[in-house]
Amino acid sequence: MLRKLTLASALIVASSIALPAVATSGNAGGGVQRGDRSTGAEIRNRFDLANRCFAVKSLFNDKFVGVAGSNAYRADLPGKANAAAFHLKPSALGRYLPYDQEGKLLTAQGAAGGVGRAGDPGTPTEWRPERVSKHSLSLASTADGRRLAAAPGGELILVRAGTSERAQRFALVPDRSCRPFP
Repeated sequence: MLRKLTLASALIVASSIALPAVATSGNAGGGVQRGDRSTGAEIRNRFDLANRCFAVKSLFNDKFVGVAGSNAYRADLPGKANAAAFHLKPSALGRYLPYDQEGKLLTAQGAAGGVGRAGDPGTPTEWRPERVSKHSLSLASTADGRRLAAAPGGELILVRAGTSERAQRFALVPDRSCRPFP
């Protein structure tokens, strides 16, 4: 009898571990249709974002991040419909290469604190998400530790940890229009 209970307990624990670690709002299939649904995914930890597709929403200005020309992103879109869709490709444990639907990577650009798009992966294109709350996170560049932030006009910039903390908060909204990383 004890052996049966131990086996049953092990199966219950194993089945709870196998459940998806990032809960999504929206349909039961785990994705959300393109449109105005803008509830961020529940973020349990930074390790569970691997190979998932998300639109990024600034919680500072309540706007989505979109492609702005060939070399930049801006957080100035009112809805998710035209937002950039990022495939989060793991580059190391808890680190990701955010790869957009046009095949470009979110990149930290130099000492001036710029943020842009690059075609090739490297240290400036690697980001470490850090959970801020159940539905928000910050993104730190692994190149120098600065964090992605939305400026009042919608520009994406890099700031030091501890400054402009409200501007560093982002939500990841499940999406289906990602281009897989090669």
